[in-house]
Amino acid sequence: MYKRYVDDTSIVCYDNSNFSCILQKFNNSHPLIKFTMELENDLKIPFLDVELTLRDDGTLRRCIHRKRMWNDGQLTHFYGSIPLSRKRALVSALTHCIRKICSSDCLKERELLFVKNILAQNCYLTRFVEKDMKPKPKREECDSAPKKTLYMNLNFMGGSAVDILKRRISCCLKWTSPEAKVMFSSHPILLNNAEDKLSHMISPVCMYQFTCSYGAKYIGRCMRVLSKRVTEHYPA
Repeated sequence: MYKRYVDDTSIVCYDNSNFSCILQKFNNSHPLIKFTMELENDLKIPFLDVELTLRDDGTLRRCIHRKRMWNDGQLTHFYGSIPLSRKRALVSALTHCIRKICSSDCLKERELLFVKNILAQNCYLTRFVEKDMKPKPKREECDSAPKKTLYMNLNFMGGSAVDILKRRISCCLKWTSPEAKVMFSSHPILLNNAEDKLSHMISPVCMYQFTCSYGAKYIGRCMRVLSKRVTEHYPA
């Protein structure tokens, strides 16, 4: 069996398969391809965010695979200066992965309890977490004409006042412009263009075009400063 997601590949082989030959065959397909291989350990192997475990009956058990960074328990802090919607999205995303990946209800309950403890370490309120962990009902799709979303961009200042302001503006626009969406953004502290730009007259290594007094044009390339090269075109 062969399953691939982008550049991650999961292969199930027979017991007598030569894994080195299979790896060499993949690497020989193109000179720029260099695959690495990870074998199962105690009938377990991670594949992306999924930990696959081989059962006695030959089926696979799916569970969440977490890297070492989860041992530190560092997530977005509840009192961090970011919009409240992103904190809700974090809880919803972690919950969605658990319900999507885990293959049994027992594993789901265990993983949900683990996430609740990690969120509690980052000062997330129990009521806040349980509200966003509840399964959301599926929305009924209805045929309607596509509408272009209108964005209102405001400066993000931090604090709970941002969510109150967003709620009030959305309520005001709900009846007149339902397609409007309020967004917040912040300006970068460090600018990308921190260095002073040089004038093109003092820039070395450049292409230039010079027009003579009688109308002829000359195109050249110089390794020196352009202002010095321009003076050499004038007659002595």
